[in-house]
Amino acid sequence: MDLYAALGLAQEPFSTTADPAFMYASHEHREALLRLQLSLRQRRGLNVVIGDIGVGKTTLCRKLYDEIAREDGYVIRVVDDPSFRSEFQFMNYLLHTFGVPRQGRSGYDFKECFRKFLLDMVEKGQTPILLIDEGQILSPAILEMIRMFLNFETDKFKLLQLVIFAQLELLERLRARRNFMDRIALRYILNPLQEHEVAEMIAFRLGVAGYQGERALFTDDAIHAIYEATGGLPRPITMLCHNALEYLILNEREAVDAEVVERCVEREAAFAAAPVA
Repeated sequence: MDLYAALGLAQEPFSTTADPAFMYASHEHREALLRLQLSLRQRRGLNVVIGDIGVGKTTLCRKLYDEIAREDGYVIRVVDDPSFRSEFQFMNYLLHTFGVPRQGRSGYDFKECFRKFLLDMVEKGQTPILLIDEGQILSPAILEMIRMFLNFETDKFKLLQLVIFAQLELLERLRARRNFMDRIALRYILNPLQEHEVAEMIAFRLGVAGYQGERALFTDDAIHAIYEATGGLPRPITMLCHNALEYLILNEREAVDAEVVERCVEREAAFAAAPVA
């Protein structure tokens, strides 16, 4: 039996995977996406998006990739795990992901290969873009390499376009690197959702999942309880809504109300506080 079909849903509405189709575009997420697209098209170089854990950075990264990848004139790649141990490993990765033939064996040789690739892209009318998620784990050496890439430019634009999505801790590290901060073309901080946006996000995801019922699956007091419990962070909202719908199905209830939310919160709190043998 498809449990979600019992609620009139065609699929899971609150999966925690970063599916761009389920990205609720709050005012800030929509503004960030549009400004990033504009900066990339203008080939301004480095862009940095900062936000707390669970605020939706990875989903925004995937959405940006989907929007740009379907257009002609762009070669876009994503780094999901930038925990490179050395500059050489980073350069080797870049050459591989962009499909650049390697010449030589040293780090300098690889940098020259990459620079020539970028120049070739300009001649072909192509714009190479690199999106880096989890940017807070970038090492100082890799940050310095990224800064160096920004020296690759024509008189009018940067050869490589970069977007770094990172947690708040990266901001303090960047502030200590003035020569890096000065090169950031777009700086954007994503904040948690407001309460009315939490309601809109839940309704949006239910709609994408195929819900067309007349009755609300989440009551107004449930929305308020979810907002209070999560602080407006999209990932915790998604997880809590998933647990609430699961509770709804298993207990044969018609709607998620504040009581259901509170029971789900209490259950998660009990799990987190359970003693470890």
